[in-house]
Amino acid sequence: MAAQKNSNLEQPKTSSGFLGSIVHEVRQLGKTVERELTWATGKIQQTVDSHSSTPLLNLFHTGNVVQLVSKMTGCTLQILQAADGNLIIDARGSVGYGAYNASWTVINEGENRIRLHNNNNYLTIVDGYTQVVHVPPYSKHGVETKLHVSQAGEWALFQSISEPNQYIGVLPDGNLRPAKDSTRGPNAHFGVQLISSPYAQTQAKKQNGH
Repeated sequence: MAAQKNSNLEQPKTSSGFLGSIVHEVRQLGKTVERELTWATGKIQQTVDSHSSTPLLNLFHTGNVVQLVSKMTGCTLQILQAADGNLIIDARGSVGYGAYNASWTVINEGENRIRLHNNNNYLTIVDGYTQVVHVPPYSKHGVETKLHVSQAGEWALFQSISEPNQYIGVLPDGNLRPAKDSTRGPNAHFGVQLISSPYAQTQAKKQNGH
């Protein structure tokens, strides 16, 4: 007589189930490593950006007046007054000395951390959106008015200090892209036009040897 098989014996795991378990663990490990690498890369980039000094970044000295020309539109970041009286920003402004609503005065606080204002209306990123906040002279500034300026090629980028990894960005039609959706890509790239500088005469004298 043939021996009967015992159906109560535990069946060994199939190779596919075993391999599936390993694949799952490897994927989880990969996600963890990816997150850690992203964090480390961000910290390295932040450290490099904070200590960078280039002709472009040197335009952001305190007292300089600059215009920010969007790579997406070829026009400047400007302040406008909406129908309801509120101040808004777009990237459809003119370039040049007469474009006062597109001219931003620089306050540099070191380590490429700056504030940019137009008649005390400060560029800010609040709750994931770029906007302007009026801060009267001699008033205390909130951290939302502080931006970190960095460089990608010939372009400047402006990242929120209070909301990291959020950048002033522009859509192709000149409207602003939500900062929470903006990255270091072309939408956040700006050329910098120096309009005036309190250091120009001093620099000229030094170059002339006086």
